[in-house]
Amino acid sequence: MKTQLIKELTELNVAVKRLLGEALISSAENEAFSPLISEAQALELPARLAFHRSNPSE
Repeated sequence: MKTQLIKELTELNVAVKRLLGEALISSAENEAFSPLISEAQALELPARLAFHRSNPSE
């Protein structure tokens, strides 16, 4: 599988290789600066925000 993918990638023209490279770099940069949270954490956030708004001193 990897061998076939590498072969196909090397056969792309320069313009497509450049677009693919830029897309990969952009994707990596977005991942590097976006903290990942679990689904459970994402579901917990609204409850914590509501609690904080009703109890700002705690």
